[in-house]
Amino acid sequence: MAKKTPYTDTFVTVSPDSTATAAAEPPQLKTKTTEARAIWEILLREPYKWIWSELITKIRKDAERYDGRVIPDADSGLFSSLLCKKYGWGINHDFEGRVALVAIDSDEYKELESNPQVKKIHAFRNKAKQ
Repeated sequence: MAKKTPYTDTFVTVSPDSTATAAAEPPQLKTKTTEARAIWEILLREPYKWIWSELITKIRKDAERYDGRVIPDADSGLFSSLLCKKYGWGINHDFEGRVALVAIDSDEYKELESNPQVKKIHAFRNKAKQ
């Protein structure tokens, strides 16, 4: 299987129909960690260390810790992540394709959103357009 080329200099913005006005911490379940929580914990601790697909591979290897939700495809998981759809986090890819979370209510988010040299892609909507 061919390795996917990571996005570079690309900012995945919060879903256009998200109600988030500030970044929020994904909830911790009593006995397991949700997918969104696992990604959030790792990226806050280690920003710009992981390419998205490598991060998903790490989470899949530790699957027993998580709530059983599996990301079927690393690219679609990026755009359908609850971090972008619900919790107010953008995902920035640096020039090497490594990712970091960016809070919607931060100056960094505003700078990335307005920078013409950074490609912007909206995360998937929560609901289909009517």
